[in-house]
Amino acid sequence: MESLTARQNEILSLVAKGCSNVDIGEMLDISPNTVKAHISKILYRLDVSNRTEACMLLRSHQTLSSGLYDDVFEDKIASSLTESEPKLKITLWPTNVKEVSATEAQNVLTIAEKLSDLLAAWGVFKVYTALPEQTLRQREQGYHLNIDVDPQEEGREVQITLKYHETDSCSGRLVANCLHNITSTARKTLYRHSVHLYEALIHDNAVNNEESNKTAAGCFFQAMHLFQCRSSKSQKKSLDLCELVLQIHPDWPKTHAVKAISNYQKVGFGRLSYSYYELQTVAHAANTAMSLESHCALSHLAFAKYSLLKSDFLLAQKHLETAVELNPCEQRAICLLGQVYAFTNNFDKNIKLFNDFLENFPDNNCSGFVYAYLAVSYYCIRDFEKSKVTARRAMMFPDIVGTTMELLFISLAELVDDEFEAKELIEEFKKNSKDENDKPLRRELGVAKRFFPSDHLDDFMDSLLRAGLDF
Repeated sequence: MESLTARQNEILSLVAKGCSNVDIGEMLDISPNTVKAHISKILYRLDVSNRTEACMLLRSHQTLSSGLYDDVFEDKIASSLTESEPKLKITLWPTNVKEVSATEAQNVLTIAEKLSDLLAAWGVFKVYTALPEQTLRQREQGYHLNIDVDPQEEGREVQITLKYHETDSCSGRLVANCLHNITSTARKTLYRHSVHLYEALIHDNAVNNEESNKTAAGCFFQAMHLFQCRSSKSQKKSLDLCELVLQIHPDWPKTHAVKAISNYQKVGFGRLSYSYYELQTVAHAANTAMSLESHCALSHLAFAKYSLLKSDFLLAQKHLETAVELNPCEQRAICLLGQVYAFTNNFDKNIKLFNDFLENFPDNNCSGFVYAYLAVSYYCIRDFEKSKVTARRAMMFPDIVGTTMELLFISLAELVDDEFEAKELIEEFKKNSKDENDKPLRRELGVAKRFFPSDHLDDFMDSLLRAGLDF
């Protein structure tokens, strides 16, 4: 890959083959510590957080650099130009309901039914439910979700195990597992399991499927996997793979939706202005996704992003609410809907939605931003105590949220007339954020502005000025 040295590319290729640091060291006659140092530099240069994401970027790079009409790829897709968008097959197996009480058996079947609905809502799975009396030997190739109760467990937890079974095989490769308390069959308690299983399935299919870089379907699932990653390079690779797939299958709706969302993120977060061509690219992809599959949450999310580029908050809200209704586990739609509620001064809905999100999806990679938006919402409704408590929680998460919350603390101190605390906070802020001209970084204030509705931004800025923070 272009940004890596020859040695780093060599090491990344070995990592992609499953080699450990010790194995790589022996093959290249270097120490494992040297290998570890090389891998750290590789992750930094590729802007990824772990070895798996680095391997996915390598695989997608190899797919794209091989050319669209590579002989193998062309042979695979030539006979399938009319295929519909691919879906992974999952079979749910309530495996031992006969070994437990009737009440517990019914709870297991209820969990299976609800989990089936939640998984189907992602739009990339075909979910089947097998009869409890079917045996392992009757299982076909594909993903199998075993749902059973351990009679030995005093707490009676439901064990949900996801495995991939090869043809005519009774055993399977473990993909993911999770526990569920059988005393609670509430739909919300299954949300996090649905997200966990979705990510595990997409990751497994993209990483462990040898055909993933040789077929249009394989490239589609690679794009969906990279789309989950937050790094800019992963998003770029996902977009490139979507372009590749759409040249062969222009009628695959979720591919258009991913293209629209990825382009929106490039435009919306990369710079403040964008060209007419870029707006039309997002518009065309979003409209195409909606026209091809209007009952898909991802299509509505894509169209909502396009609506935001036009500053049509009401239209964006409508489509985001539909997206969340179609798939209550679509976290990107939930987070964006909360922001839209805040920017239209609908703070009651904003606060309820974000509090529900934090309850349903604890320790999510969006939690820091959600806490930050909640802190700002409490600030806007003048509930300063809750704003301060929530801001402290947001400060526990890394990245740009910390700076925004520091400015919020300064404003809160000024609003409650605590001059001593405001002075201390300003000194600490200036100490931690200086540029070559010994001035607070304007970029940091620009980031903070994104969290505040326009109706409340002036009040926030005025309070910072009164506190003595001069930008």
